[in-house]
Amino acid sequence: MIETARRCTKWISGLTPCDPGPGRKGRRTVMGDLVNLNKYRKSRQRQSESRQAAINREKFGKSKAEAARETARRTQEEKALDEKKLDRTVDEE
Repeated sequence: MIETARRCTKWISGLTPCDPGPGRKGRRTVMGDLVNLNKYRKSRQRQSESRQAAINREKFGKSKAEAARETARRTQEEKALDEKKLDRTVDEE
C-alpha cells in the first residue's frame, strides 16, 4: 500500500489510490468514496421538501399573533356593521 502511495503522486480530491493488484502491471486506479444511493435520494428528498415548506410558509403562513389580530379585527368590523343596520319591519296589513 505504501508503494502505491509513492507511485501515485497526484490524487484526485476525495479519491484514494487503489492497489493495482496482480496482472494490472502497475497501472494506477482510483477508487471513489462509497455512497449509499438510498441515503442520497432521501437526503435530496428532504432538502426538496424543506425548500418547498419554506416557500409555503412564506406564501400562506401566518403567526398565531397575526391570525388572532386578524380574527379580532374581523369580529370588530362585523359588530360595527351590525350596529349600523336599521331594523325595518314591514307591516303587512
